[in-house]
Amino acid sequence: MTCRIESLVNDPACTPGANPAARRERILKLVKQVPNEASTVALLHIYHFVMGIAVQHMKSGGVDEDRLRKAISADRQGFAVVEAMLDGFSIAPTTVNWLVDREVTAGRMRSSEVLLNLNAAAASVLR
Repeated sequence: MTCRIESLVNDPACTPGANPAARRERILKLVKQVPNEASTVALLHIYHFVMGIAVQHMKSGGVDEDRLRKAISADRQGFAVVEAMLDGFSIAPTTVNWLVDREVTAGRMRSSEVLLNLNAAAASVLR
């Protein structure tokens, strides 16, 4: 795992006044640069944790968190697409299928997410 990812792992929300938007931007930049699956999964865990805190903070403050939830869903799907792109241009159906299964199992993606439709299409191509 790279030191940039380790710094997020070791301090995802411990800093007083931690800014979820800044953490999100940092994770979005790193997701394209990670060298392996373990690092990607670490980033996804951190993202899930930080955004969960942001959603809870909004809820406790009486703010509607629906737009944030939609942005989180779009980010998760974007992460999976980036990870599934083998050559930087095309998406491998087997990889999409496997990634979506991994994310649903980990609880980071829900069955209502649009990428699951792409996953179903990828699965049908594989049959």
